[in-house]
Amino acid sequence: MSGIEFLAALDAALPIRVAGQLAALDESQLLDAVGAIGVSQTQRRIVDEESGPNGETWPALNSEYAKGKKKAQAACCKAKATW
Repeated sequence: MSGIEFLAALDAALPIRVAGQLAALDESQLLDAVGAIGVSQTQRRIVDEESGPNGETWPALNSEYAKGKKKAQAACCKAKATW
């Protein structure tokens, strides 16, 4: 005999239990969690990668604008963001 034989057994209890848990979810909690993930990823990308959603790096700031921005940040936001 040649070939491969594949045998599988499916326990339907797990998919049924998971489907029941999904049906019992509070939709607002789920949407809050998804939204929080989106905000967190966006903040991380802005801080760490300094690039737009398309992946392109932002151009350097005008030097005069950058000086004013640094002064404003120092005066306003002494504590580092904890995203």
